[in-house]
Amino acid sequence: MNEVKMNFKEIMHVGIMAIDSLSLANWYKEKLGFRVVYKLPPTNKRSEVYWLKSGNNMIEIVPSNKNKIHYRSIKDPGISHFSIVVQNFEEKLEYLNKKGIKVENIHEFKEFKCGFFNDLEGNLVEVLSFHN
Repeated sequence: MNEVKMNFKEIMHVGIMAIDSLSLANWYKEKLGFRVVYKLPPTNKRSEVYWLKSGNNMIEIVPSNKNKIHYRSIKDPGISHFSIVVQNFEEKLEYLNKKGIKVENIHEFKEFKCGFFNDLEGNLVEVLSFHN
């Protein structure tokens, strides 16, 4: 019997549970240049939900249950980070530095160069550039 494989077209977005969804959405807009493409209005059970986009990439910022914030390490169990691909690594480092974002744990490999930073609420983000 032939096995039917499920093919995925793309990962639509990364969901981020936020202590303050408005502040985190504004941080991604101001620091990384994302734009809000949709806002789900607040209800009596939660504040706004934001969908932000940059190029073909989308993140969803959802109000959390307000539990302890954990600043992630790359080796913590679970989904550790999401990655943003850029054309010019050094140029993007300079841009992020001017925005007050310090990229750390920079690694260079044969195929790419990458580094990591935390967003406003401690979520780990990778910036990555492939060598051409």
